[in-house]
Amino acid sequence: MTPPFRRFASLALAATLMLTGMAAARSAPPDPAPGDSSGTSAADSEAVVVSASAPTFTIPEEGFFTIPDVEGVEYVMAYSPHPDWVLGAQLYRLGYGYTTITARALPGFVLEAPASWSYAYANALAPTFGDTFGTSEDQLDIPSIYGGPLFDYWVNGVETPWGQYPASGTVRVEARPVLSGYEMIGPFSWTYTYTDWKIVSVRAEPTFDVARSTYTITAQPGVQFLVNGSPKAAGTYRASGPVAIRAEGLPSYVLTGSSWWDHDFTPPFADVRVGAEHYEHMVWMAETGISLGWRTPQGLEYRPLAPVGRDAMAAFLYRMAGNPTVTLPVQSPFTDISRGDPHYKAVVWAYQQNITTGWVMKDGTRQFRPTDPIARDAMAAFLYRFAGKPAFSMPAGSCFADLSRTQKFAKEMCWMRSTGISTGWADGTYRPLQNVQRDAMAAFLHRYDARS
Repeated sequence: MTPPFRRFASLALAATLMLTGMAAARSAPPDPAPGDSSGTSAADSEAVVVSASAPTFTIPEEGFFTIPDVEGVEYVMAYSPHPDWVLGAQLYRLGYGYTTITARALPGFVLEAPASWSYAYANALAPTFGDTFGTSEDQLDIPSIYGGPLFDYWVNGVETPWGQYPASGTVRVEARPVLSGYEMIGPFSWTYTYTDWKIVSVRAEPTFDVARSTYTITAQPGVQFLVNGSPKAAGTYRASGPVAIRAEGLPSYVLTGSSWWDHDFTPPFADVRVGAEHYEHMVWMAETGISLGWRTPQGLEYRPLAPVGRDAMAAFLYRMAGNPTVTLPVQSPFTDISRGDPHYKAVVWAYQQNITTGWVMKDGTRQFRPTDPIARDAMAAFLYRFAGKPAFSMPAGSCFADLSRTQKFAKEMCWMRSTGISTGWADGTYRPLQNVQRDAMAAFLHRYDARS
């Protein structure tokens, strides 16, 4: 790779330091050579004997060290182009990967023993391979070395200065000593193969058709779908039991966004078969907890063709409202339902919310008639009030073939038609006085929930 221009500043060298203190043992040295202060002679027999203290590391991980202040002693460091650089008593930072500091006696002093210390820290910093999305953004970072390195970097056989470069394919980086007599003491070779990663997301999520007990997967570039852990091609499939679908990126693709979907196709009720009329609505009733069904030895039953009791209607709406807190009165608002009766709290809540008023008797008391089946016209009134009595204008004509504009709850039933909550029968009738069946009630509530 031919390295292009540098792109940003050097990286500070963070390295591990090793200290090797070397102090020569006391011995009877020979007559010193001229200028050698390590021995004694008759001329300096009266010189003061001093002991050299070792330099100390203040910030070892960054190569900072301090030269001590010792009377009669000076410290020198071999530092090209100054092989005899005298160091004052202060803070320094190593500029080489390896150096030696030697203590020397000043005039009038003599060292108790020769003393020198060698310091080394790990040579080469590893390069950084930035493998991002798309080869135009892939980068190679060659680090800088504080103070001038004893080694340099070669990229695919070409000497390369520090800096940041575009990269692709397989890149081999080597650190080689610059001067003879030095060896790399840490890792000095790195190889990386860049990949042409592409970002991809699921644009068409899998869909679950509860009514038909099927799920559908749409083919998309760079995306693979796994169903219950196994790869699945695009298409529509029959389902039973739990189905978990996970998306993952194909090789050279990175998936972002949603990647998990699941649905349990196990029928929630023993008496509701897959594909039955309003099946998906009854499943929704179970999944939301709006209907709890009946527990039997055969399993949980919904009883789809049974009529909806007025107390059950109140319970359905109460659960749809999120089971709000109800302040129960000292005395029931209705003479025919009291504490301890099924759905008492839901009936009181419906009365307090003006969803139901019940029947006013001649003596001024009220009846709710909780176990009576609720007719389709009264059900429309309950649901319209539950919705907050939204603004609605009656159509000029009749909304159903068997309704007149003046009959009881005509507005509420026409509102059901206008919102799509009820479509009536194929003959255009609504059949207002007919009892509401539990399967149809599930459809009404689910359609209401879907539009709100």
